[in-house]
Amino acid sequence: MNWYFGGFIVLTILTAFFFGIIGFKIILALFGGNNRARGHWQHKRDGDALTILAGRYARGEIDEAEFKTRKAVLSEE
Repeated sequence: MNWYFGGFIVLTILTAFFFGIIGFKIILALFGGNNRARGHWQHKRDGDALTILAGRYARGEIDEAEFKTRKAVLSEE
């Protein structure tokens, strides 16, 4: 047995390993458990309604009167 045949086997194994890793990464990115790959169209939940309302008030999206009104409505339920 010469060295050329052994090198061919090693090269074939390394190539298969390399493309296996690439394929695994692609499948993991598409169907994996993390939401980073799909996060741009999925809305994540930041908590309950009062937490979201308080966050909107803190960012200035709603004023104090609207915050108190909506908080009273949420507290009734």
